[in-house]
Amino acid sequence: MPDVNRYGQHSTSATHNHFWDPLDRKYMDFSQAFDMEKEVPAIRADMAEATNTFHVLIKTLLKAGIITDRTRGVYAAYVDMAELYAEGDRMVGDDIAEEGIKYLVALNGGRMSIPSLMAAE
Repeated sequence: MPDVNRYGQHSTSATHNHFWDPLDRKYMDFSQAFDMEKEVPAIRADMAEATNTFHVLIKTLLKAGIITDRTRGVYAAYVDMAELYAEGDRMVGDDIAEEGIKYLVALNGGRMSIPSLMAAE
């Protein structure tokens, strides 16, 4: 027979301690005003860096045609959309990826193998 008292020590709310709580002020204090004059220029400067994750994400969405006229303003608050679109199609990791592919082709005796579409052969 199960020990019922054992289950009284646990609750689903105990798992709450393992996850970030967006309402917990030690993570983010919404009582502090967000200073647009100070914060947005700093964010825009960070986003201008080609290595910034969000810069790469926005550029990818823009080049893929996923950013629409309706959503363009959301991104334009943080990045110069025209400048971003004018950037080349090369990404930060492209050179590294190409070198890695060349290395793997050389390991494979100079030939590219065609990946199988079968999950298990």
